[in-house]
Amino acid sequence: MGIYYLTDFTTNNTAQGVTLNLNAKDKMVKLTGDLGGTFNSTIEFGVINTETNIKGKFIKNKIKIKTIISEMVHTYGHEPYEKIFIYDLDDYGLNSISYCGEKPIYAFLKEENDKIIVVNYVFNTDYQIYNSNYEFKKLSELTDKDFFISKYTILNTEQEYSSFYLNKNGSGQLMDGPYYIKKCNSGDIIGYELAELTYIDDLVAAPGENVVSILNKILNILGKDNYEYYYDLNGNFIFKK
Repeated sequence: MGIYYLTDFTTNNTAQGVTLNLNAKDKMVKLTGDLGGTFNSTIEFGVINTETNIKGKFIKNKIKIKTIISEMVHTYGHEPYEKIFIYDLDDYGLNSISYCGEKPIYAFLKEENDKIIVVNYVFNTDYQIYNSNYEFKKLSELTDKDFFISKYTILNTEQEYSSFYLNKNGSGQLMDGPYYIKKCNSGDIIGYELAELTYIDDLVAAPGENVVSILNKILNILGKDNYEYYYDLNGNFIFKK
């Protein structure tokens, strides 16, 4: 079942009748190079060159993976846009941000709705805080056991040394807290930024390659066991988890 392309047929006339032999291939041959989808020259799919305000200067802008798939199947597989369906692939993802300073930075964390969030970062090691025992300390005076390691550690320990407050009121009550403090050294991940979901390396097709070979490169980045592509029974191109 499905849509197939006839690639060959033969007829044989005998006294007993006429025999017709048909050879057909799945619609994927439009992308494999058998009946289309072959690149005749080197093509860079992952970026687009954009001219700047400076005469003759161009910058390379990354293209979203979803756009690469759609445009490639449409242009080189001659598939109408209305028959290309891409599911489970976001336009944006998260890039990790690593700290690269020479001296440690201290992250002040707070628990909200069962989640740990970053409230502020502090560089000054003389910054003063109160622990849950009302002791006044500088950040430089904290030891490894004071620092936040994971949410699991915080929620499953009877020790209170990991809770800190910024102030006390006139009655001596601790205020503005509790905070957990994480010491971040150079190379540690300190956050994430929203970024377009693009191909991480150069996505270049050599002459003689085909659409399927580039789709497989994309699968290798996303995880071959996580995504698949195929033509459904109605001849629609499907890319999904």
